[in-house]
Amino acid sequence: MYCTIDDLTARLVAEQLAALADDDGDGAADDSVVAAAIADAQAEIDARLAPRYAVPFETAPAVARAIGATLAIERLYLRRRETPPEGFRVAIDAARMLLDRLASGEADIREDGRSFGRRVSDSTTRGAEKVFRSDDLDAF
Repeated sequence: MYCTIDDLTARLVAEQLAALADDDGDGAADDSVVAAAIADAQAEIDARLAPRYAVPFETAPAVARAIGATLAIERLYLRRRETPPEGFRVAIDAARMLLDRLASGEADIREDGRSFGRRVSDSTTRGAEKVFRSDDLDAF
């Protein structure tokens, strides 16, 4: 998982999280509800980043944790059929915009001096003689 319940509680007070994820009425967020929201958020991240990154990430970079927590909280609001507060709505939109920029190559995930992006394989850029030369294709 890209984020944990601790990442969610860093963005919400415990009472808010409990109100969104307490299905059994014990006053605490249910682990299974939070885990489902986190899994859904990770699936969205993976789907958007798969064309450019090798996902799922073995170790989630900080940006994936932050986006994952934001999207998971959104899912918790939506499962209650509640609209997230406006300030949080802005964060959700910003997270999705960042995902789009990462997927398109406008932004890159870098952490500790390394990029998480895929490298272009030698097999797609280098090789022996060209199979289709322009001289051969003139007849077509």
